[in-house]
Amino acid sequence: MMKKSLALIDFDKTIISVDSFIYILKKERWFFNIRIIWKVIEILIAKLNHKDELEKRSSLKYILLSKYQFLPEEEKQKIVCQMKQKINVDVIMSIRNMHPDLIVIASASETSLIDAVTKDVLNVNYIIANDYIADGASFRTCYGEEKAKRFKEAITDYQDYDIYVWTDSLSDKPIIDLAKEYHHVR
Repeated sequence: MMKKSLALIDFDKTIISVDSFIYILKKERWFFNIRIIWKVIEILIAKLNHKDELEKRSSLKYILLSKYQFLPEEEKQKIVCQMKQKINVDVIMSIRNMHPDLIVIASASETSLIDAVTKDVLNVNYIIANDYIADGASFRTCYGEEKAKRFKEAITDYQDYDIYVWTDSLSDKPIIDLAKEYHHVR
């Protein structure tokens, strides 16, 4: 019996050609925010020390999610329109041509942004991503091992599928390891 197919796709620099939060950070000029500058420095230090990188990334991502959450709706709609112009048509066509039984986006970006950008572009079944929560202390960004953990929690029967992964980053190695086939997007 042939297994069903599952397309597991990253969002930033994969479905769209940019990193969504870096794009928003530049557009909104958040890079002048001292808290954000400090968090980026903390991530770089953690990366050099090979220690607590996910914790530092989570802290930065939470700040960015908080700022995004409170943007006016008109501003969010402008961002969505701009992101739609950045869609990677080759990736979308590759996924559509595969005719997967299930399409899952797993990303460290923001759920409602991903949903709005992919609407009418790709028939997505599940979005596994970051959502703003009031408790920043318990927030963990959907990155690396955390992304694979959330995927396995959301798609409990994932072993019944042949998984095809599209991503730009080797930080997605935990989900790449689940794949029958891996597409590195450049």
